[in-house]
Amino acid sequence: MASHAGVNHGLMEWVIRRCCERVAALPDTDRIPAKTALWAMADALEARSAINALGKHAQDPEYGTFEEA
Repeated sequence: MASHAGVNHGLMEWVIRRCCERVAALPDTDRIPAKTALWAMADALEARSAINALGKHAQDPEYGTFEEA
């Protein structure tokens, strides 16, 4: 991840992990838009690799991984 002044990467990864958990709990009709928004947020934070490193939270067998979205 790129370094930004004042950014706590541990906290950022925790926030992304919590978002992934909440997205995984959504009904199917809401999951794809939520995953797209989460992917955009992670990309903006330069933390896409952090999401992929979270293992099961980043994978959805029906829709693929965030990288494939």
